Amino acid sequence: MAGWNLKDGECLKPNATERELWDAVNHFFQAAHKTTTYKFCFFKSLLDLLPDDKDGALSFGKVFSRFTEIYWELITKYGLNQAHATSQYVASKVETIIDEFIVTKGLTYSTAFPDICNDWRDWLTSKVEKQCSVNVVGAFYTSTNCLFYGFSKKDRYITMSAAAIEFCSAHLSVLEELNYYHWAKMLEKINGDTTPKALVTKMLRLDRMPTPVRYSLDDFPMTISNNQRYNLADIIPWNF
Repeated sequence: MAGWNLKDGECLKPNATERELWDAVNHFFQAAHKTTTYKFCFFKSLLDLLPDDKDGALSFGKVFSRFTEIYWELITKYGLNQAHATSQYVASKVETIIDEFIVTKGLTYSTAFPDICNDWRDWLTSKVEKQCSVNVVGAFYTSTNCLFYGFSKKDRYITMSAAAIEFCSAHLSVLEELNYYHWAKMLEKINGDTTPKALVTKMLRLDRMPTPVRYSLDDFPMTISNNQRYNLADIIPWNF
């Protein structure tokens, strides 16, 4: 069964090694299919909400509240499309939901997310969760080799593994920059000449920086079981 269609899933290896988790990240960025930018926003939401406790539990409500807030900024402030237009639709579900919400509630595109009253914000988050969790939770799960978390759509929760939490915490800045870069590349492909100049400039800056300048192995000493160095140039896909 395709990942997006899964109703639940277990973390296949809660004690995954750092190398296995880097391989999962690399698979997500390089090989995983992406119709919309949802997986990037979902990953960013998880990174922003890394659990402090050992059980690693995150409710769908908490994750998709952050997910909605991020998209609100991208859609209302920058007008960025988040999916390639097809014969079936011209905009992603999250764009349609936010656009319709603004119209029906009499808001403007300059309204900041925190300025929306709590009841309306909760309603919007619930609507986004209902539409977007159907696909992205299972899709990201399989895109990362089923190593980052287990989940249940029925119970509306995600449980990150202790290994994934430790991995993400240790390499947070690297993962965020990688995610931003690949997300920005997709936005450029979708939006073309309408992509904000600042976004393109940052992408170009990242693309032109030599790998040793970006992430020194001394700053991010990733080791595997036999203490062999894991070369960042081999696992981070910077060349396009």
